[in-house]
Formats: sequence, structure tokens, C-alpha cells
Amino acid sequence: FMNFLSGFYDKGILELRPSKVGLRYLKSWFGADFIIVASDWVVLALEDVAASESSMLGVARLGKTARVLRVLRLLRLLRLLKVVSLLEKFSDVLQSESLHTTFTVVKLVCGIVVVNHFIACGWFAVGNIDIELADTRMSWVVRQQMDSIHPVTLGYQYTTSLHWSLTQFTPASMEVVPRNSLERTYSVLVILLALVMFSSFVSTITSSMTHLRVLRETQRKQSDFVRQYIGDNKLSMDLSTRIQAFIRQNARTSTRRRVHESDIPAFKFLPEYLRVQMHCEVYMPKLVKHPLFQALAGVDETMLSKLCHSALGEESVLVGEELFAGGQKAKYMYILIAGVMEYHDGGLEGASQQVTAGRRISEIVLWSPWEHQGRLV
Repeated sequence: FMNFLSGFYDKGILELRPSKVGLRYLKSWFGADFIIVASDWVVLALEDVAASESSMLGVARLGKTARVLRVLRLLRLLRLLKVVSLLEKFSDVLQSESLHTTFTVVKLVCGIVVVNHFIACGWFAVGNIDIELADTRMSWVVRQQMDSIHPVTLGYQYTTSLHWSLTQFTPASMEVVPRNSLERTYSVLVILLALVMFSSFVSTITSSMTHLRVLRETQRKQSDFVRQYIGDNKLSMDLSTRIQAFIRQNARTSTRRRVHESDIPAFKFLPEYLRVQMHCEVYMPKLVKHPLFQALAGVDETMLSKLCHSALGEESVLVGEELFAGGQKAKYMYILIAGVMEYHDGGLEGASQQVTAGRRISEIVLWSPWEHQGRLV
């Protein structure tokens, strides 16, 4: 019922109209949810019927009812489809690239374990069929009981089935082998499934690790080019040491740089109204801290939204990098969002002042032409 009341986003707009919400739910998850709920009700009803049967006729019916119940319980596996979609939404929240890669690998491993659980249950079920129906009058379960000195427990049989299932996905082997044609057929089908799933699993992990390796390789090549440039141009030892130290420090911090709108090509295809709303939510909280724009927000918020959309941007600087130098023409007012910078008055050895997050720099450029009198690092 709650799904009929849960809104959704359509082209970036939150849709809350009951008719639209209900129609979308009917076209998406309603069928799966109806089957799951209906099967649960049928299972409860059949369990009540089975409990009330007491005659010999009822015992026969009870066997049929039990088989129907086992089939209906399998329909509950449809809930796994929603789990997959929830995991995808959770992975979208992760911001760290390494954490996202780790989560992808863990998700794949858990998926393989779940699949092998069901394969193991199927292998155990195949091994427990009536051996009189088997062409060899033998099954792996019966053979295991014959070879064991002590009684075989259900837990040991399950772990054996799970072990067998995992070996079908890897080059490993074990002592349990098919003992009749049905088990042999089941093994062949599992191996064919494993060929597809395991190859996909390995390729996904390989691509993730390759991506991280490419990032490290790019940094290594950049360091090689720097050393080659220093050697070709015979730079002094002091200057080359400072350059290499700066690059090594930035190599560790550049991966933590803030992600800007220009870094995401998909944002170029967003509708104009979505980009306006995004710019307002990103820039307006910082901009209204300025008294001028705070007053403008109370008079004409539409004008302030246009400013956020067309006149503001983002820029990141690395450790030791200059944002501007003395004598340069001032074009922008800067607002420091995060980190700490230093303003050096005059030349390289001028007095310095620390600039912390929230401070405004070159504010005078809003009213008058101006040249920077110092440098900001």
C-alpha cells in the first residue's frame, strides 16, 4: 500500500500526483509484490488446511500440500530483485573511488555466495531423490553415508553441497562426484552457468583493479617526465628538489580535490531548470553570507538565482599553488569554501596573513577596477 503513496522523480521533477504514482507502481513492482503477497497468503491457508487433516485421506493430501508449499515458497525469491536495486542506490551514495571499488567487489562476492547457496540446495535435493528411480541405483548422498563411519548430519551434508557448488566455479576439486545420470546432468548445467558467471566476476574485478592501476601509472609517468625535464635543462639541485617535493605532495592530495561541475560531462545534458536549481543550492548558501547579496535575497530572489546560475563558478588550487599574484588585474571576488590559504603582501618576502574558510578575497572588484597588491597561495 505504501508504494501507492511513494513519490518518484520524473525528469528531475518530484511527482506526487496519486494517479501518476499509482500508474507507475502498477507498471513496475506491482506484479512482483502481488505474487509475493499472494503466495504468502496461500502458504498460510495451506498450512491451516494441512494442520486440520487427520484421516488417511488427509495424510495423502498432506503430502501433496507439502509439495505445493515448497514450490510457493520459491516465489519469495522475487524479493531479491528489490535488494539488487537497493544496493545500486547505496553504491551511488559512496563518494570515495576506492571505497566504491571495494563495495563492488564485496557485492559480487556476496552474490556468488548466494547463488552457490541455491545451487548447493539443488545439488542436495538431486542427491536425495529416490535411488530406485536412478539408473545406477546410487546417489552422492547415499555414497557419502556408506563411506562414513559415523552418521552423517544435515549440517555436514549442507556444507558438503556448498563446497561442491563452489568447486564448480573454480578449478578446485573434491571427493563428491555425480553417481547417476540426473546428478551428471545437473553438474553439466551448473558448470555451464559457472562459465558465464565466474568469467563475468573475474572481468569486473580485473577492470576495477586496472582502473586504479591506470591512475597510479599516470602519476608515475608524470614523475618520469619531470625528472627528464630537470635533467635536460640542467636545473639547479635546490630548485629541482623543491619542484619534485611539490609534485609529490600534490600527487597525494590531488585525488581528494573537490569535484566540480565541469568534471562531470553528464551535467552538460541536464535541462536548464535543473541546472539553475543545482547552482542555487550549491552557491546561494555561500553567497548570502555577504551583506549585499543577503539584502538582494530579501528584495529580488529571482535576480540572485540568475547570479548563481550565470556569474559564479568553482576553482580548486593545490598546496603551494598561486591563485593570483601581485600586479595582475583582478577579475573576481573569491570566497574560500574549505582549507586554509596564505596572502602575501607585496613581493615574495612580504608579510603574510592566513585566510580561513568563509573569508572573502578581492571584494573591491565588485565596485571598482583593481589590481592585486599581493599573492594568494
